[in-house]
Amino acid sequence: MHCLLTEPVSEFIYRESPEFKETESIQLMYAVGIVEGIVTGTVEELQFFTSSFAADYVYQFSPRGAFTFGPDVFYDGSLERAIRGIPPEDVTTWQQMYLGSHMGYHYIVDRFTVLINLGTYFRQHSCDRGYYYARAGGRWQFTDQLYGHICIKSKNGIRSDWVEWGLATSLKIR
Repeated sequence: MHCLLTEPVSEFIYRESPEFKETESIQLMYAVGIVEGIVTGTVEELQFFTSSFAADYVYQFSPRGAFTFGPDVFYDGSLERAIRGIPPEDVTTWQQMYLGSHMGYHYIVDRFTVLINLGTYFRQHSCDRGYYYARAGGRWQFTDQLYGHICIKSKNGIRSDWVEWGLATSLKIR
């Protein structure tokens, strides 16, 4: 069986790209993870629960790109050992939470999205995580409104702090 054409092709088949219309949406994301910490003066390693909630305004300006920004709420169980002057058993849930805001970019390829966020904390009880953070990872679109989410969150934008697994939902505005 030959794979070569026996007759020349008379014209090139050209398909128009579908017309793209800019969109705006709100994406709500909740994720959980584990952070590991070493007890000071020992080699004992402990694991602590973490969680993240983000509400993003997403402006998709092309079929492949979108800008985002929004607030974040983080819970970090390891902060029970990181707040100076307070014994671990006296640390409250509110003291184990960070509030922040971020800006980001989404690179979209069909149902997969690569995301990068850079943000800053504006409320924290312990400064051991630094003053800004980065989040890098991806989302897989299961349905028109539901995404699976996996990212690495870093402290001070460089060192990995925790991996987060979660779900996101998208609510179209325009």
